[in-house]
Amino acid sequence: MKIDRAIAEIHLDAITNNFTVASAHSPRSKVMAVIKADAYGHGILPVAQSLTMANAFGVARMDEAVVLREGGIKLPITLLEGVLTAAEVDLAISLKLDVVVHSEHHLTLLKGRSGLGLWIKIETGMHRLGLAPKLWQSYIPQLKCHRILGLMSHLANADGQDKQSVAAQCAIFSQETESVSMDKSLANSGGILAYPMTHADWIRPGIMLYG
Repeated sequence: MKIDRAIAEIHLDAITNNFTVASAHSPRSKVMAVIKADAYGHGILPVAQSLTMANAFGVARMDEAVVLREGGIKLPITLLEGVLTAAEVDLAISLKLDVVVHSEHHLTLLKGRSGLGLWIKIETGMHRLGLAPKLWQSYIPQLKCHRILGLMSHLANADGQDKQSVAAQCAIFSQETESVSMDKSLANSGGILAYPMTHADWIRPGIMLYG
């Protein structure tokens, strides 16, 4: 018996157009295009090759970064989940990756090493990943052998109508970072489209690039 299979046609020019829309919503921000999970199932390498206008790419796992580097992608790549083992620290340094720091485990792995660009992730209300407010400040001196690229957090409810939640996270992030002269990043796809006050120095479009 013949079994019909579903076929998805990926139009890379549509993804490029969606990137342009994201950039237009925040023209003063740099753009980290999030292409984790095989670019949300659309093919991580061809999507990256079509988004060369991005300032950086964001991936979740080390194997995704390896695919990009082996595929010839030279743009900065940020490992959003951070490094998990000492071997991953070595590989991140070798591949010239940027790394998110959001746990004490990361601090343990990175202390005494050098050569990475680091984003410090602050917990502001997502309740998933991130350093507690005020705690992150104690990490900076311990990571001085690396380059601190900036501070980031993640919006929990920007896709919905929970304006109070977004405002609360913005307030916490602002309070934590307003006196620090570093790049800042808060806006995901929902924040980019609906909450201009979240745009900051970097935006991180993800799902909006694909739909």
